[in-house]
Amino acid sequence: MGGVLIDLSVSRCKASFMALGFDNVDELIGTSQHNGFFCMLEGGEIDEPEFCRLCREHCSREITDDQAADALSSLLGTVPPEKIAYLRELKDRYPLYVLSNNNPINVRRTFHIFEDCGLPFDDVFTGAFYSHELKVQKPAPGIFRAAIEATGYDPSEILFVDDSAVNVEGAAAVGLNALHYIPGTDLRAAIENKLAELNK
Repeated sequence: MGGVLIDLSVSRCKASFMALGFDNVDELIGTSQHNGFFCMLEGGEIDEPEFCRLCREHCSREITDDQAADALSSLLGTVPPEKIAYLRELKDRYPLYVLSNNNPINVRRTFHIFEDCGLPFDDVFTGAFYSHELKVQKPAPGIFRAAIEATGYDPSEILFVDDSAVNVEGAAAVGLNALHYIPGTDLRAAIENKLAELNK
């Protein structure tokens, strides 16, 4: 989801935590995967209250749970209008699913983002699979297999799109058709070209 549909800003997220007096934000927040207890939140190893408690331990001043959550969700931008338009078309052609390394804080924010864009999340996606719920993260085979099983489709019938080359390799390894999307490029063209290739 992030990087493919929703614009991400790692630098803004880091700046938000630094503004709270966070001490080692560069070590914990990454472009394609986080580290430490940020990664543990996405992997379902800790819950949101524990994440916020750990954030307080790393800050030089007192912060609230809401401030920690807001700093984390500052990673997320919006869905560009051309992608919203494409999703409106695509959802009428194929069932769409989300498979995301994510956490409960940013999942909630995602619903608001889609609502603000005029396309409610549940109107677009047939289902969603999140690492914090499945307790396994991309590119581990288990998260792909869990999603495949839940959809009921054969892997050869599924096109997986991700902005991480490592995740794309992980998807291909379990038999999925996989597309590496480069953020900032034309998503419609990338997917349509891939679909045309698959349908030859």
